[in-house]
Amino acid sequence: NRRTSRQKFLGPETIFSMEEVVFVFTDIEDSTAMAAANPSLYREVQETHDHIMRQSVVAFEGVEVNTQGDSFELAFGSVVSAVRFCMQVQLRLLNARWPDGCYSMPGCSKVLSPTGKLLF
Repeated sequence: NRRTSRQKFLGPETIFSMEEVVFVFTDIEDSTAMAAANPSLYREVQETHDHIMRQSVVAFEGVEVNTQGDSFELAFGSVVSAVRFCMQVQLRLLNARWPDGCYSMPGCSKVLSPTGKLLF
């Protein structure tokens, strides 16, 4: 759970002050296979993922309740904040600069539209 000094961290106790609580759970698909195939490359992938997740949680005033491996358990004060967080994370993950060799790992590949636009 490394955070930069500029990031604001709202502890789990913050949840009790929220009028509405919306939970978001995330997980990197095929992470066990990726980690087994190339442990050092997977660490870089997870660090990029975790950095994007934590920046986005802060941006939408969410709370990092817990992490387990590569999965995050998050809470937000509204459905709108949770959905905006999810949309931003997906876009940032799509456009992230991933380490060389990432797309050769199990479960990782670029999916392009018929016109060559990156879809996911």
